[in-house]
Amino acid sequence: MAEPKGYHRIEAWTNGVRVVLLGDAPDDETDPECEMHNCDAMGCSSLGHHVLARLWVDDQWLRQWAKEKTAAQTEEPT
Repeated sequence: MAEPKGYHRIEAWTNGVRVVLLGDAPDDETDPECEMHNCDAMGCSSLGHHVLARLWVDDQWLRQWAKEKTAAQTEEPT
């Protein structure tokens, strides 16, 4: 699927309570003083995408979906 004009692809992870958005941070030329993005403050790892935002979610449906998804991952195969 092509990205719509003006949009950028990101990755999102959730546990039903928090959503972590991952993607590409501004480059050193755009943000030399790390004012737009600071890896130390955001908890970025040295590998992979940068953490762009950590959001708290208060959504009952999302919490239930994540709970069911986690339960399905931890069930023993029959």
